[in-house]
Amino acid sequence: MFSAIPWGGLGSWNAIYERPEIFAAAIPSAGALMPWKNPKRLVNVPVWAFHGTADTTVPMEFTRGIFDAMTQCGGNMKFTELGGVTHSSQSIVFRYQGDDPSKGWVTHYSSGRCDKEADVWEWLFKQKRR
Repeated sequence: MFSAIPWGGLGSWNAIYERPEIFAAAIPSAGALMPWKNPKRLVNVPVWAFHGTADTTVPMEFTRGIFDAMTQCGGNMKFTELGGVTHSSQSIVFRYQGDDPSKGWVTHYSSGRCDKEADVWEWLFKQKRR
């Protein structure tokens, strides 16, 4: 398992969970939400989550589970799978400018509410707190 210390993606998920009303958006990378917390609380926070498929530190299934829950409730979440990438995905995330299926980099959308912007920084700064 992993420590409850709020690092990186884990810290991002748990921060927006605790105070969803103050965030305009979030970009968690290789994170997780504590399993007793209901992702539906985040339905109105635009989230673009990234996770490497080869991550053995924090398995991608954690992000996939949040994405599945957000899809079921019509949340505003994008989920980019980074094929073959391990836990250190931030170097890709902070330069992300669009999917590359030849690398296994594919974005999924939880609902029609999701902004389809391909550039991570353009996407982030377009978001507004609702």
